[in-house]
Amino acid sequence: MPIIILSVFSLFLGLIINIVASRIPKGEEDVSWVWPFCGACSRKLTLLEMLVPVNFFIHKGKCKKCSSKVFVRPFQITLFTLIVSISLYLKFGLTIQFFAFLLLMSILIAVFFIDMDYYIIPDDLLLAGLGGALIVFFYNLFYEFPIFMDRAWWNPLVGGALVSIVLFIIGIIGLFIYKTDAMGMGDVKLFVPIGIFLGWRMVVVSFILSAIIGSLISIVFMIFKGKKLKEAIPFGPAIVLGTFTTILFGIDILNWYLQFNSY
Repeated sequence: MPIIILSVFSLFLGLIINIVASRIPKGEEDVSWVWPFCGACSRKLTLLEMLVPVNFFIHKGKCKKCSSKVFVRPFQITLFTLIVSISLYLKFGLTIQFFAFLLLMSILIAVFFIDMDYYIIPDDLLLAGLGGALIVFFYNLFYEFPIFMDRAWWNPLVGGALVSIVLFIIGIIGLFIYKTDAMGMGDVKLFVPIGIFLGWRMVVVSFILSAIIGSLISIVFMIFKGKKLKEAIPFGPAIVLGTFTTILFGIDILNWYLQFNSY
């Protein structure tokens, strides 16, 4: 029963993320009260249509007035949201970690698709993530937040600064070598709220996983899209996937690594 309720909730959460992901990159900052509409014919969508999986299977992802394919990206966002929500519930149950990481991942899902489509990470989303991260920081002062793996009050603060400083240095070095931005500042800033949510140990794991995933994405882009080494390739999606993997399996990965190196 909880899975069914969570699935329905995820459909509506996916709707909100869809609105954010489609409005913010276009400069439409008032995302709260803008009723979604078809980008081709401007027809306002019905509530049933906005429950994207339902519409995708009934109308094949097309607007029922002009038949434009307007639901492919929303379907992807909603499906990602559903997978994330159920995965977090199965991992943490209805605990503080579930709600904290659902908030973080909701923001990161929007980041994933915005960076993929527009090669930007909006400051509005970074500020939202930072607001949630500060709640986690203050919660950790009084109660245990297990992913930190200790009760040190400074743990999330170090996590927020650690990888961002490393990426900033990498960006500066890349600027001198390639004479262009090797690391977008959005990626640098994104690791601040992520680091506070994860703590310094897990943010290192997240960074390593993100680098591995980012390298694989770069290879795919170069092979199938003809991208060159110096061309910009969005790193945000890799950060999102690396962070999600860390949330689910980061502690297990770290413990495996420590045990492997103890022999």
